Amino acid sequence: MAQHVMKMAVDNSEKRVSNMALLVKADGTRTEITLPPTNQLSTLQSLVGGMIELVPVLSEESKKAGYVDAICNEEGKILGLPVNGTASKMTGRTGSHGFVDYIAGDCLLCKKGEVK
Repeated sequence: MAQHVMKMAVDNSEKRVSNMALLVKADGTRTEITLPPTNQLSTLQSLVGGMIELVPVLSEESKKAGYVDAICNEEGKILGLPVNGTASKMTGRTGSHGFVDYIAGDCLLCKKGEVK
């Protein structure tokens, strides 16, 4: 499983730090990405491969890292997308005996205020 590296991106047009989020692919790879300032729906849909659903992050560990919301494919389970075990754990969808619920397909973990 790939480790993500924290990096900051600067939006020179507005002289502020851009919105960063963590893209968690179904294969477990994690990539820190910069979201456009407007967070256009089409951009978010392309990242998760379809219609989006906002899912609250329940994992205390992920909350401590600042993640509060996850964006996933709303129809991921219906479409038979692969189980994203990494995102399922990071969003708190697992119980002591395995999955209580799960994320299917790619998922975007966001910190407070990243998605507008």
